[in-house]
Amino acid sequence: MRTAVLLLGLLMTAACAPVGSPIVVPEPTVGGQTGVAIAGDAKFRDPDAGRTRAGSVNAYRAERGRPPLRRSAVLDRIAAGHATDMARNRFFNHTGSDGSRVGDRARRQGYAFCQISENLALAEGGEAAAVRLWSTSAGHRRTMLRRDVDEYGLAQRGAYLVLVTGRDGC
Repeated sequence: MRTAVLLLGLLMTAACAPVGSPIVVPEPTVGGQTGVAIAGDAKFRDPDAGRTRAGSVNAYRAERGRPPLRRSAVLDRIAAGHATDMARNRFFNHTGSDGSRVGDRARRQGYAFCQISENLALAEGGEAAAVRLWSTSAGHRRTMLRRDVDEYGLAQRGAYLVLVTGRDGC
């Protein structure tokens, strides 16, 4: 079984301050301890690491009594653009290589949000692993469980995953 070290970005909304220096990632690598996530200085153990189990943002929301979010093509494009940027330029941060934040990227795509948030993961296990990992962090859980959003977009480029949740046109 392949193991992976997973890295998470912190919850960011359009109104939040920058979260510090980017993490430089020479190459997404496999190795280390199964199911370990690094979010800031805290380490989280994924109890489901290695299990094949369906996982998605909406399944996570449903398990916690939240209504499903609609998949948004625009938010998918926003997520894909940032995932591609991070993979191509080998960095891991909510701030893009051009200095943009999630709100900037949304406005460029014509998404007139009143609420927007972003989760990042560097993961070998895809969406299910990222959702399990995000669920171990209070900030990332908030992004997945927000009541003031009704849409989401998700993209993966290599090991880079980006989730964007939002509400357009409030």
